[in-house]
Amino acid sequence: MDLVGTLLPSDEATISSVLPGTVQRILADLGDRVRRGQTLAQFDEREHRLAVEQAQANLAAAVQGQQKAAAAVDATRANLERVRANGRVLAANLERARAWLEDTRSNQRRLAQLEARGLISTRELESARTQEEMAEQQVNAARAEYDYQPQLVRAAEAQLASDQAALRVAESTIRQWDAAVDLARKKLGDLTITAPLTGAVSKRLVSAGEAVRENVPLFVVVATDPLKLQGAVAERYVSEVAVGKTVTVQVDAFRGRAFSGRISRISPAITPETRSLTVEALIRNEGGLLKPGLFARASILARRVQALMVPQEAVYTLAGITKVFVVDPAKGTVMARRVTLGPRADGWVEVEGQLSAGDRVATSSLSQLEDGGRILLRDQKGS
Repeated sequence: MDLVGTLLPSDEATISSVLPGTVQRILADLGDRVRRGQTLAQFDEREHRLAVEQAQANLAAAVQGQQKAAAAVDATRANLERVRANGRVLAANLERARAWLEDTRSNQRRLAQLEARGLISTRELESARTQEEMAEQQVNAARAEYDYQPQLVRAAEAQLASDQAALRVAESTIRQWDAAVDLARKKLGDLTITAPLTGAVSKRLVSAGEAVRENVPLFVVVATDPLKLQGAVAERYVSEVAVGKTVTVQVDAFRGRAFSGRISRISPAITPETRSLTVEALIRNEGGLLKPGLFARASILARRVQALMVPQEAVYTLAGITKVFVVDPAKGTVMARRVTLGPRADGWVEVEGQLSAGDRVATSSLSQLEDGGRILLRDQKGS
C-alpha cells in the first residue's frame, strides 16, 4: 500500500511567558537540541526574590503569633481548671462553715440551759453567742464566695473561647502566608523558562533585554525523533492496515535511502469524500536527517502475496487507459496490454492484466509505441 504525506513533529510545544518581565538571558537558539526541563531563557528575578523574602518574613511573624496565641490558650485553660478546682474548695469551705455554725448553735443552746439553772455564768453564755455569730458570718462569707464561683467559671470559659478564637485566626494567618510563600516561589520559578519536551528549537521569538508581557510566545520546540507521517490509505486496503505494521519512507532530499517506522494510529472512520482511511506512522529519525515539513512517500507492507511487478518506467497512461508494452524478441515487435495498477515499492509497481511472469516489457519511448509495432532492441543496435 502507498501512503503520501508531510513529515510532522511527533510533538510540538509553544512556550510562552507566564509573567510579565524582562528577559535577562537566552540559553537556547534556533536548531539547538534541548532536553525536557532544560533552561531556555531566564527572566530578571530581583523583584520576585524580594517578594519571596517578604512572604517568608510574614510567615515567620505569623508563626510567632501562633505560638503566643497557643501559649495564651494553655495559660487560660490552666486558669479555668484552677477556677473549677477552687469551686470544689469553696463548696468544702461552705460545708465546714455550716458544720461549725451548727456546733456553735448546739453549744449555745446547751449553755443557755446551764445558765438558766445557774450552773454557768452569764459571761460564758455571751461568749457562746459570740461564737455563734462568728460562725454565721463565716457561713455567709463562704456562701457568697461559693455563689460567685459560677461567674468566675463563665469568665474563665469566655476568656478561653476568646483565646482559642485568636489561635484559630493565627493558624489561618499561617496558612495564608504559607500559601503566599508557595505562590511567590512559583512565580519566581516561572521566570526560568524550560523545555517541556525533548527535541529541537524551531523558533526563538524573544531576545535578551526584551520586556515582554504575560502569555507572549517565546520559543517553539518540536520533537523530531520520531517524526510523524499522516496520510490516507485507500478504502480497499482497510482490512490490511493495523497498528504496528512496518512503514518504509522515502523523501526527495535523500533519494535511494529508506527510513523505517511503524503505524501508530488509525482513524476509526472512513473519510466519505475520498473513500480513504487516515493513518499515522512514527518514523525513526535517530540521525536527525529528516526534517519536519518534508514531503514523504511511504509504503506499508500489508501482506506478502505472489504478484506481478514491472518497473514504473514500463507503465504508460493515456486518456485514462494504462498500458504495458510486452516485447516479442523473436519478432522484434511489441504488444499493448491493458493493466490495472496496484501498490508501488522501490521503483516497481504491481500490475494485473494479460501478463505472465517472465514477460519482457518496454521501458523507454513508450509514447512512440503502438500495438504490433516493430521496435529495435538495444542489443540489436549496430547490427
